[in-house]
Amino acid sequence: MELEKLSLKNINLYQVVITNIPEKIVAGDQFKATIHVRNDSQVIFRRVKITIDCPYMLGVSAENLEIKRIEPTEQQSVDVDFIAVHGGRDFLKVQIVITELFDTRPQILTSIISVSGKGLYRGDNHIHSTRSDGQNNNTVFDNAKRARADRALSWITPTDHCYLNTLDCDEINHSFSDFLAFPNSGEYGQIGKTLIKGHYPEGKIGEHALQYRVDYVNNRLTEGRCWQDIVDETIAQGGLFYLAHPFNPSIWWDYDEAFGLKNVTGIEVWQGDYHALDEPNRLAFDLWDKMNSVGKKIVGIANSDGHFLHRIGHPFIMGNMDELSLNNIYKVLQTGCCYGSNGVHIRFMIDGKENNQTVFVSNKKVVKFRIHIFDSSPILNIKILQNKITKKPQKSVVFREYHFDETINHFLEEFDVEVKYNEFYRLEVITKEGTIGPGAFLGDYYGLGFGFTNPIYIAKGNQEPLEEVSCDILEEENLEYTKSGYPYYRKKEGLSLVKL
Repeated sequence: MELEKLSLKNINLYQVVITNIPEKIVAGDQFKATIHVRNDSQVIFRRVKITIDCPYMLGVSAENLEIKRIEPTEQQSVDVDFIAVHGGRDFLKVQIVITELFDTRPQILTSIISVSGKGLYRGDNHIHSTRSDGQNNNTVFDNAKRARADRALSWITPTDHCYLNTLDCDEINHSFSDFLAFPNSGEYGQIGKTLIKGHYPEGKIGEHALQYRVDYVNNRLTEGRCWQDIVDETIAQGGLFYLAHPFNPSIWWDYDEAFGLKNVTGIEVWQGDYHALDEPNRLAFDLWDKMNSVGKKIVGIANSDGHFLHRIGHPFIMGNMDELSLNNIYKVLQTGCCYGSNGVHIRFMIDGKENNQTVFVSNKKVVKFRIHIFDSSPILNIKILQNKITKKPQKSVVFREYHFDETINHFLEEFDVEVKYNEFYRLEVITKEGTIGPGAFLGDYYGLGFGFTNPIYIAKGNQEPLEEVSCDILEEENLEYTKSGYPYYRKKEGLSLVKL
C-alpha cells in the first residue's frame, strides 16, 4: 500500500498516518492496521475522535475510536482490526476531529483498498478518448488512471468510434494489478439518417450501438445492410450487442427499429449525459421494460459515455465475479449479473436469485423477497417494479414503494409474495446524493443518488435448465450487515474478528 496516500498533515499542528495495511489482500484475510496521530502543536489534544468509513468489502472491529490525550510533540496510536469479507475495490476514509484546533469539521484521510477474490466490482463500459472524440486530450491510459484513482473502479471498457483499443488495453492490463481494461470493443454509429418517426419530432437520428469483444467495428451502414445484419454478425463472432443511449436528444434510435431487433444483448438505460431520472433515460428504461415484456430478456446497464475526464466512471455497473478477470467482465456483460449505480449499494433477491436470474416455481407460488440497501447518503425512495411477459409490450407498474424522510441510509426487509408465472420484478432506489459521482452532466436530477437492478424472472418448473444465467452470488449466511448484503464483523470478547 502506498503510504503517501495514507497520510494527512497540517503543517505545525498535527500528522495522521495509517500503517500496516497489506499490499495484497485476498477475500477472507484478516489484518490489523494502525492509526498514528502526532501532535505538532503547542497545546494538549484531548478526546481526539476517529471515525472509520469502511470500504464496502471490509468489516471493521470498531467504526468509532477515541484517543483521550496527546501531549505536544507526542504521538499516540490505535490498532484497528479489519477482515476482507469479499472481493472489490473502494475508498477507505478515516475522519479525525481535534477540537483544540477550534475547527470541529472532520479532517478526512482517504485511500483506496483493493481486495481480490469472489465479490462485486465496479466498471464503466462506455468511454471515449483521443482515439475518437474524447474532449480533454485524454488518452485511453488517462481514462484508466482517472477511473481507478478518482472513482475506485476495477475496470473500464474503452469504446471509441471505429477503434478497438486492443494495444491500449494491453498496456493498461500490464500496468496495474487491481485494474483492467476490457479490449476489442467499440461504438458503431449510423450518422445522419433522416428521422421519419420517433420521440423527437425534428432533426436527425444517429443510432449508436456498443459492440463488446468483436473483431472489428464499423462507422455506418452501407447500402443494402440493416441493423439486424450488424447484430447477427456481432453475435456470430461471440460478441455482445447493446443499444446505446436510445433516447439521447442529439443521437437517438427510431423506436420501432430498436424494438424490432432480435438477439440484442442489452440496452444502455442510464447514459451519463443525463441522470437516470431525466426523460431521455426514463424513456430508455420504458423501452427496456417493454422489450422484456415480450420475452426478449435483455440486460440493462449504466455507463458514463464519458468524453471528458471528469465524467468518466459515473454512473457504473457493479458486477458479480468470482475474481476480477477479462473473462468475468465479459460474463457480466453477457448475463446481466450486475446492477447500475452512482454510489448506492443494492441487494434485491427473490428466493435467493438476483440480477437477470430466474426463479422456478411449481405448485408453490409463494416466494421470499429480500431488499437490502446501503448508501453513505440518506435513502429517499425505493420502488419494486412489476411486469409480465405477454404477446404485447407493456409498461412496468409499481408493485411496492417506500418513502423516507432523509433519516436512514440503510434499509433491510424480507416478505413473502404470491407470484404468477411469467412475471418479472426489478428494483430502483433514489438517495439524496450520488457518492461516487453525480451520475449526469445535464438535466434536472443532477447529483441525486440512484441505483437499479436487472429483472428477476418467475417461470414454471421444478429445476433450472442448463442455460440458466449463472451468477457468482455472494452468500449472506444469516449474518448482520451494515452495508448492502455485505457481512459486518465486530470484536468479540477474547477473540479478534468473528462472524456474528
